[in-house]
Amino acid sequence: PVRAAQEPIDWPAEHRRWRKCCRSDQIARFAGELGVAPAALNSIGLGRTKDAWVFPERDGTGKVIGLGLRYASGRQIAMKGSRRGLTLPGAWRDFEAPILIVEGPTDVAACLAMGLPVIGRAAAFSSLHLAEAIGDRSAVIVVEQDRRIATKGPKKGKLEWPGRDGACKVAEALRGVDVDVTVSPCRLDGHKDPRAWFREQEGALTNVKRDLAIGRDFMDMVLERRDG
Repeated sequence: PVRAAQEPIDWPAEHRRWRKCCRSDQIARFAGELGVAPAALNSIGLGRTKDAWVFPERDGTGKVIGLGLRYASGRQIAMKGSRRGLTLPGAWRDFEAPILIVEGPTDVAACLAMGLPVIGRAAAFSSLHLAEAIGDRSAVIVVEQDRRIATKGPKKGKLEWPGRDGACKVAEALRGVDVDVTVSPCRLDGHKDPRAWFREQEGALTNVKRDLAIGRDFMDMVLERRDG
């Protein structure tokens, strides 16, 4: 017998479903674990299943096209049938340039806590969605500091840097469709990513004024406007 075609998944409805299951006290606890502000997680549309956090991924117009899952163990996967996309804060259309491009939703949340204009991408994916979301604004890709010695494959025993390689590929693709984008050479003062950097700053999350000041320092660092 011919198998009936599977019904397409209504991802916006799926997101709304899991969003409603996410209580404010759960968000507050999770924000504390991550070292970000609860409002930042709300801005990107955090949801919750019975055993995983749900992060919506969107196309360049803001439509939800898939859901990412993050388990307590740290394991991260995409919900079956999802397409990879962007992490877009509620006010992303109103951001002024330059827009920071970071990897993943928790780095987006950290940048939002610092009051920064930011869009999240899924690893090396989402170039076309990024181009649509950025539009005629300029953007700066923040490189994940994940340098390591390869343990297998043709690069075994050699230094590899997936974060930089992915950022350069995305930048090349964006330039191919006339997006004004640069890759920041910033090493994040030795921290792996924006969230790790933010958590180490004195006074982080103590008050909004301090977080915004930290955000200005971060932007100066990424754009190489710091002294010294």
